[in-house]
Amino acid sequence: MSIDDKRTELQSWTVECLPYYTRDDGKFQPDFMDGDEVDMQALHHEIWNTDYYVIGRHKAQKWLGEDTFTVIDIVKQYEEDMFGLVTTDLSEPEHIVNMYAYIVGEEILPELVDKYLSLLQLKKESQPYKDPYDLHGWKV
Repeated sequence: MSIDDKRTELQSWTVECLPYYTRDDGKFQPDFMDGDEVDMQALHHEIWNTDYYVIGRHKAQKWLGEDTFTVIDIVKQYEEDMFGLVTTDLSEPEHIVNMYAYIVGEEILPELVDKYLSLLQLKKESQPYKDPYDLHGWKV
């Protein structure tokens, strides 16, 4: 799996997660709202920091594949830029994968949330008005 494939997989996984954080009316749950705006930091934290994307050393090694050193470089650069030092244990594939997923998640989440909300709005607008007194086509 190429680095682009990894990113696409993480995008797909994010899209699969979003419905769990929205209400029936198409808005995000209050924990993920800051006024009228989606709180991207809270949502990112919930999706990418409260659980592991990959669990297990063997599975992580397999997921990294040929891109191991590319992913390590991305993690190192991110942590040096954000924290001034590298805190991820780079000898543990599981830690590397999950930190990489966290980083990519931070990059992709705003665009995916915008697309998701747009699709919810289109779906809401495309559904015809339903008269609450109209039961199976029969007016009461």
